[in-house]
Amino acid sequence: MDEIVPESDLVVKLRLFPTTDQRKKLELMFAANRAVYNKLVACSKEDRLGTARHKLVHDEVCDSTFRDFKKAAKLSLALFFAKKKRDEKTTYPDMKFKSKFALSNTIEIRARSIKTVQRNGQDQIRFHQTFFGLKPDEGIALHEPLPVLTMSVRLQRLREGEYYVIVPHLREFSQTKSERVCAIDSDVRKFVTVYDPAGRTFGVKDVHRVLKKKFEAVDTMKSILQLKQNACKEMHRVNVRSKHKHGRERHEPEAIELVGYKLL
Repeated sequence: MDEIVPESDLVVKLRLFPTTDQRKKLELMFAANRAVYNKLVACSKEDRLGTARHKLVHDEVCDSTFRDFKKAAKLSLALFFAKKKRDEKTTYPDMKFKSKFALSNTIEIRARSIKTVQRNGQDQIRFHQTFFGLKPDEGIALHEPLPVLTMSVRLQRLREGEYYVIVPHLREFSQTKSERVCAIDSDVRKFVTVYDPAGRTFGVKDVHRVLKKKFEAVDTMKSILQLKQNACKEMHRVNVRSKHKHGRERHEPEAIELVGYKLL
């Protein structure tokens, strides 16, 4: 009898026997899944024309949008609950819309979707070839050679209409003779300990207060800079009004004499 080789798409379905409390948790999971899915379906029905227009782009663009929204929502909630735990003044996070007038917008592009080609002695980057209608030897020109990709990149658009490819890379640190290790205990964000093999330790108990002072210093510098900018703007407005005023004074006597001449 020949040996049976398991297929890669073979699955095994095993029944679960949850307790009453576990069943409630499972029902809550599937209820949340249905709610989010139905909300997305409702949004797609409300904007069918926009949905048809969005289908022109690669699916990866929309997938990146969902991931970015999920990250933004989680970070906003984490910051909200952290401030609430510290009894700081805060409000429930309100997600804001994206705008083309923002300083920048980014889209995540997976590394496996990116290739590079040489054309006329210049490196060019290729992704979503069908959408761009690129030939096998065509791409988007790069200012400099593309580094080796180890993870996803970000396609960035600035408000001025400039486009960039943001490539993250792992930072390599030079080997040091120090054997100290800085460790942060899990679920603790207010205490940092440096462990020394010789037995000496160094700890910072109130990390939040130390960082808060640095942030306050940065905010103070920003406030001073904003005051100077406002003063420069006000000076500019005064100069403009002064120029207009002097211009009117030069023309008003001539107009008065002309009117008087007509009246006589």
